[in-house]
This record gives sequence, C-alpha cells and structure tokens, in this order.
Amino acid sequence: MAKAAEILARQTEFSAMGGIDKLIAYYFVRREAVESSRIEGTWSTIDHVLTPGKFQDGGASPDARQSVRGYAHALETQLARAESKKERVFTLKTLLDIHRGIMAKDLNFRGEAGVLRAPNRIGSVVQIGGSLRKEGSTYNPAPPRFVASSLKSALDWMSDEDLAQRGDAGVSGFTLPVRPAVAHAHFEAVHPFSDGNGRVGRALWPLQMACAGRMPLYLSGFVEAYRNDYSRALQSAQKRLSYGELVEFVCEAIRRSDAEASALRAAIEGLPARWRARASAGPRRRCARSNCCSACRS
Repeated sequence: MAKAAEILARQTEFSAMGGIDKLIAYYFVRREAVESSRIEGTWSTIDHVLTPGKFQDGGASPDARQSVRGYAHALETQLARAESKKERVFTLKTLLDIHRGIMAKDLNFRGEAGVLRAPNRIGSVVQIGGSLRKEGSTYNPAPPRFVASSLKSALDWMSDEDLAQRGDAGVSGFTLPVRPAVAHAHFEAVHPFSDGNGRVGRALWPLQMACAGRMPLYLSGFVEAYRNDYSRALQSAQKRLSYGELVEFVCEAIRRSDAEASALRAAIEGLPARWRARASAGPRRRCARSNCCSACRS
C-alpha cells in the first residue's frame, strides 16, 4: 500500500503534462480499452484503435472494433471531467454515459445501452459464473428492484470528496490505492447493467486516480494476466467482506503498470538519439550501376 501510494503521488500532474506525457496517455487509454474489452471476449487490436476511424470502421453497424473505440472515447471524455470535477465526477449520468459509449456498438450486447437493470426489463436478472441455474452461480448480484438504491450508495461513497481528502492526508478514511479496490468490489456486487459491468468497473479505476489531479495508471492488462487471482480476491471482498486480498491485488497492479509506463517513457525519450545515430551513419552506398533500380537512384 505504501509503495502504491508513493507511485500515485509522483505521477505527472495534469497541468504539467508535456508532449511525451500526452503521447503516453493517448496510447495507454486506447490499450486499456483493448485489454479491458478482451477480458470480456470483445476483440480488437491496438493498431485498429490507434488508426483514425474513417479508415477502419466499416459503417454504422455494431462490431467489436467500434465498441473498443467507444470505450476509449468514453474513458478519455470522463478523464477530462475528473480533472476539474474531482470526486464529483462519480454520478449516475457518468456511469450511464460510459456504459452507453462502450456497449452501444457491441455486437453481442442484447440490452439497452446506458440503462440500469430494473424489474420487467430484458436482462434484469443476472448471475456471475456457474451454470444457467442461479443456485449454481459463483455470485448473485443485487436483484433488479434494489439496483438503483444500491448503486446510489456506492456512488455516494465514491463521490465523497471529504473522505478522499482525509484519506490522502492520512487523517482517517482510505488512501488512494485502497479506494479503487473497495469501490470496485461494491460496484461489481451491484452489477447495475445487464452486461458490460466489468468494463465499466475497470474504467472507474483511472477515473479515481485522475481525481487526484495526476496522470492515472491503467490496470486491465494486469487483470487479464492474473484473472484467477483477481476473481478470487473480488469474491473474497464480496462474499466475506474481506478486502485485503483485493487491495493487495490493486496495489500490485499499480506497481506493475508504473514500471511498464516508465519503460515506455524511456523508449520514447530514446528515439531521437537512435534516429540521430542512424542518420550520422551516412547514406547507403550506391550501386555501381547508376540506373539499375529506383532504390539506387534514391
């Protein structure tokens, strides 16, 4: 926890972001969308998400690629809001907008994007894991009639600026590395949508970090690599109210993600020197035959 808190505290402030910071942020938002979607079986590639949509999108029909693009756009939009609104960004409208952005173009989604589970709606009753029978499931989220009230309680906790400030000041409450773990367990326990809850829940992690005014880290790649550990830790929090394992998981994800971001920064910062070294090596030796091919003439 101490190491994760230290890592988050030294992330670049939004107001101090330079060109390389913005490039790294642009890349990681889109890779987060790819990795978080892939966990749920919605496949795209980072190359596609980094390519302008007019060159790759095949039209208005839903598909996995457009769903992942929607994820990246929704996350980027809310990150900009979190910078100014802080914890007040966590409203029902924010959640509905994120869900709509991710699921509206998902070919496999059969519900209504941006709409909570409620009685008498399609997909109102959901279960996690197991067979088709509820008694064989791993976990049964809130029944439809309790979704709205349960979600409000979770959002009230996440949007509490005083709680966040006291936690970060070390006075009382929960420090920044702890809050994403606890909030994630509560949000996923409610499971407010008929589908897409995992993607929306993971999108809330960088938003919680961004509320501190610093570049966030992105954790879905770690979740994908250690999915069984994540599932076990989440179930421990939801079924036994034992949050320690999930807090440790999130803290380790923060540590690994920071190491990866640092390596990427070093690689990008080293590119100009590599380009200069190649340029100083001189042009390729010309072929003895002056007109043998266009490569020689160039």
